[in-house]
Amino acid sequence: MPIPTMKNIKKKTLTQAAVLISLTFGYCFGTQTETMQIREVKNIDSSLAKLEYRVTLFQDSFFLYDPVGIELWVKNLGSDTAQVWFDPTQGWVLQDQDGKLYPSTVHIHYTGPKVIQPGDSLGGLTGLSDNGVRIPGPYPYLVLPVGQYSVYYKIGNDSTSPLAFRVVEPEGEENKALKLFLDAYFPINGEKFLQGTPQQRTEFVREHVKKLLRFVERNPKSVYAVVALPEALTATWNILHDHKLAYQINNRIMREYPESRLNGFNFLKAYYRDDPAGLRVVLDSIIRVNPHPRITAGALKTLKDVEKEKK
Repeated sequence: MPIPTMKNIKKKTLTQAAVLISLTFGYCFGTQTETMQIREVKNIDSSLAKLEYRVTLFQDSFFLYDPVGIELWVKNLGSDTAQVWFDPTQGWVLQDQDGKLYPSTVHIHYTGPKVIQPGDSLGGLTGLSDNGVRIPGPYPYLVLPVGQYSVYYKIGNDSTSPLAFRVVEPEGEENKALKLFLDAYFPINGEKFLQGTPQQRTEFVREHVKKLLRFVERNPKSVYAVVALPEALTATWNILHDHKLAYQINNRIMREYPESRLNGFNFLKAYYRDDPAGLRVVLDSIIRVNPHPRITAGALKTLKDVEKEKK
């Protein structure tokens, strides 16, 4: 999952093709951070760039099916503009307690080199679940199985020190919640879905969204509620094309889960893609109301990005 993780959808299944909306993930628990400095990367004017790569893992334990997110940032420490070929899904070396490697299943897709001004940073949160496997059952996306893992980021001969984390089975109420959460994926990942007519498949997805939203209503404090909402939003936007409902779901994410790993501003930028003035109005409104420090900060950053793109 991609972080910041992107999920894939196809017309016939919910397991392939590209999603139009991706939600950024962030975590707020015990933190592990490692950095490395690379001073032999040529930048656009052929001088040597001074770059620092910072990897941060905000949790040391994740429930099964809860996306494993990790932040990666590269900062230009030099006094000159630097050019970086940057793909946050690549460069990870992830292995479990038995030494089994979990390479990324996402193909490298460079859109071109990124330019970083002196003192600026580039990056964000990505999802290590794209390095996982598909577990038998209704859940159609890749996950990391239960176990202990270490991960580090590698560029050429340089790398960060490994960070350790675990994936564990949920217990108690979260275990009950997981069973209900997984039930929302029937029958969209199975023969019944594949053999259905286009209209039937659409209705299956519509029911899938209803189940996810019903799950969140009944289990608002579950970690899986934060997984269910972006899944419902993605299916609503990309398959049902119900942009009004998708907008409502995104508002709910921002209103009810302001401290969660979800970031509704990526959706707002997509929703107002052809209406930058409308986006600025919404962002200004959020800033004036100041609903939550994290949401306000996100609105300020997004507004800054919009103004920069306008130039």
